[in-house]
Order: sequence, then structure tokens, then C-alpha cells
Amino acid sequence: MLSRLSKVPVAELAKVGEPDILGIPADLFYQLVHDCMVSLAISIIKGLRCLTPAFGRSFPWTMPLAGKGQEVPAPYATIVPTAVSTVTPNPTVAAMPFAVRPLREEDIPQVKAVEKQAFSTLFPPTSFRRELGNRAARYWVVEKRDEPGTPRPTTRPPKGIVRRILRSARGLSQQGTPNSIVGFLGTWYAADQAHIVSVGVADGYRRRGIGELLLIAAVEHAIARETETITLEVRKSNAAARALYEKYGFIEQGIRKAYYSDNREDAVIMTTGSIQMERYATQVAALKQAHQERWGRVEIDVGT
Repeated sequence: MLSRLSKVPVAELAKVGEPDILGIPADLFYQLVHDCMVSLAISIIKGLRCLTPAFGRSFPWTMPLAGKGQEVPAPYATIVPTAVSTVTPNPTVAAMPFAVRPLREEDIPQVKAVEKQAFSTLFPPTSFRRELGNRAARYWVVEKRDEPGTPRPTTRPPKGIVRRILRSARGLSQQGTPNSIVGFLGTWYAADQAHIVSVGVADGYRRRGIGELLLIAAVEHAIARETETITLEVRKSNAAARALYEKYGFIEQGIRKAYYSDNREDAVIMTTGSIQMERYATQVAALKQAHQERWGRVEIDVGT
């Protein structure tokens, strides 16, 4: 500020009027403050971008950086993370009112309800809170979104203590509120194999492509993680699920006798070949495209 002021001729100062702020004419003082604040803001943004390259992704606009012609990246929706689906959306296909994303702590009450609907005799129930802390486990949920064309809030979710208070309030009023989580899938990783341990879809949402969406997410995550194979167990009587798994390259490898405790039904062990082969990735991409054309476009975020 002082250097700027020192360059202003005394004659110019006299034209402005009597000094009234720190010995500087008011209009000149406000202009100097404005210039300093703009320079400081630009310096902060540049510094944060140097420390955290992904910082610019949080800006939903493009802002020139003075002097170098650089820009903060455009909306992060145009930046494709490593493990997020990259199938090109078909603009002629309507969007599904669902999205796949990693499980969060606030989802647990609803996921437990879905599990109870899907596996009414399961005991003990899954400890989803413990699974969230399990570094070898990954869980995804299908979240019901607003119907296409319905405006959605643009505000960011609260953080810290405010978020915890709101989460507690939601938990107290969970009963009687419409659920947004309609399906989930869990995978455990061990060595070079992914083991799908549980898949559940809520009543009223089955046969709508949701189970396949979850399977696509699990397969994409396993491929991105450079896992060699995927395995699972499925009831011998569940012909529809076995057909879906076969479509995604799972092959019957054996039987686990009396695997299910409710009726001592046998489980069929199904395992893929190498999912790192290019032809398998091509097959999954084609199946995903076919799912999109039948059921609609959907956002799939498999996380890390």
C-alpha cells in the first residue's frame, strides 16, 4: 500500500480532497484496500494449488489467475478420478433415479433395514460400523435420488459438530422417514482376490437393475485395485443370481454343503478368471453399456 501511495503525485492527492482515513483521501484509501485484498486472494489460491493439486477441483467455476493466464480447473465433474466409471453416457437414454457410492456412517440405519428385508433369518446381522473400519472391506450402496428434472439443493453438507448433531437427529427420527438407500454390496479383499460377501436389495426395488449396478461397482473397483479374481457364494436355488454372475464371467467352482443356516441349503462357489485381462474389461464395459440402455444412465462412484 505504501509503495502504491508513494507513486501518487502530491498534486493528485490535493485534487482528491482533505485526508480523512490514516491521512489518505477516502476514495484512494478504499481503492488501495480493494487492490490489496484481490492480490491476497490470488496469492492464497496459488499457494493452495501448489500444496494440494486437487484444490482447484472444488471450485465450480473458472477463475483466471492474474499475470500468468492460468486457470483454476473447471467443474470437477469433468475430471474423471481413477476408480470412477468411464463409460460414455448416452444422452438419448434417460437417467435412473439412483446412484452408486461408497457406504457412509450415516447410511448404517438404512442399510441394516435393507439387510433385514433381504436376509430376514441372518444371525448375527452384519456390523456395518465395524466393516467401515475394516481396511480389507469395501461396501457400496445404491442411493435413491430425485427423479430427473427435479431441482436439487446446491448447498454443501455441513461438517464437524453440526454434521454430528444433524446425524443424531436423523437417527432419532429414522422411523417413518422415507429411505434413500435401496441396496448394498460388500467385498472383502485378501491377497489378490476379492470376495463378494453380501448383496441386498430392498423390497419394492428388485428386478430393476439395482443388483447388477452393485455388481458393476464391485467389479470396477476390483479391476482398479489390480485384483486378479473375484469369488462369491450363492444359494443353489437362486437361479436368477447365478445367471447374472455367469454373465459377468463367474464360473462354478464347487459346493459348500449346508452353507446357509436358515435351511441348511448348499452354496455354489463361483469365481472369475483373471479380471486384469483386456478382454474381460471389454466385456464388462459392454455389459455396462447394455445395462445403461435398458435401465438408464446412472452415476457410479466406486471410491478408492
